[in-house]
Amino acid sequence: MPHLLDKSWILYSTSQKHPFYISDNPVTLFNVNQDPVKGTLGLRVPGIEIHRPLTGTFCLGVICPTIEATIRESYELARRLGHPVPLRVIGAREVLRLAFHSAGAFRFRSRSRQATNATSSSTSRLA
Repeated sequence: MPHLLDKSWILYSTSQKHPFYISDNPVTLFNVNQDPVKGTLGLRVPGIEIHRPLTGTFCLGVICPTIEATIRESYELARRLGHPVPLRVIGAREVLRLAFHSAGAFRFRSRSRQATNATSSSTSRLA
C-alpha cells in the first residue's frame, strides 16, 4: 500500500459523448520507459501509470511523480503560449471524493480519451 500512496493521484473526466471504456479487466498498467532486459510494470518502477475507469466519465490515474512533473511542465508551456488547459491540482482524498460525487476534475478532449482507451484496450494487465 505505501507504494500506491507515494504516487500522484489524478482524476480524469470526459463527456458522456466520449466515455471511457469499462471492461471485465479495467485496471491498466503502462510505462513509456521500456527495458529489453527487465519488466517495467511494477509499482516501484519509474514511469509507471495505473489507470482505472470509475465510471464512463471518470478515470482514476495513479502515476509516477515523474509523469506528474511532465504533465505540469506541459501545462505551464501551454499556459505560457496562450493555450490554457483546464487543470485542477488536488490531493488523493479529494480525488476520491470527487469521483464518487460526480464533481469536476481534469477534462479530456476526445483525442486524449481515445488514446487512453486505446492504451486500456491494448496494454491491459490485471493489477
